[in-house]
Amino acid sequence: MSIEFGLNAFTSYIVGINHINEEGVNRAQLIRDYLSQRVPKDHLYSGYSDQDILSESFYYSDKIFKYSLEEISTIELKIEEDNPFDDKPVKVYHKHIGGMGYIPAIHKEMVKYMVENQRLVYIELRFEGGEYKTLSNDKTKVEEGVCPLELKLNIYYQ
Repeated sequence: MSIEFGLNAFTSYIVGINHINEEGVNRAQLIRDYLSQRVPKDHLYSGYSDQDILSESFYYSDKIFKYSLEEISTIELKIEEDNPFDDKPVKVYHKHIGGMGYIPAIHKEMVKYMVENQRLVYIELRFEGGEYKTLSNDKTKVEEGVCPLELKLNIYYQ
């Protein structure tokens, strides 16, 4: 006999990644350093060379990020009892990076409930943004750019 259960999920993100952490280090820099160590050189830009991008005919609006990484079970959420700026925010910790930022206010109460009532099953972390390559509008060359780094969370709960 097997027991089936359904999981609920929603997507959130981490705010405050461009701030300084408790040790006086910029969180975004810690994240970039982690990504540069974690993503193998042959997987930069998802393994695509400039020639691949040209020959594969990517849509000119597609951004191929230098660092593409998704992780499961590297995040822990803790309610911060003594924060001077917010009443009991939910802080996001990464097992290798440390404090990365916070759950945004719009999701705070829901996530606090899940943490306090042990409803969380697992969290997927997706790193997006930063340096990228894209096909030019006329599709004749590869262009480089930078956009803000974003950390998205897929939160699964019961």
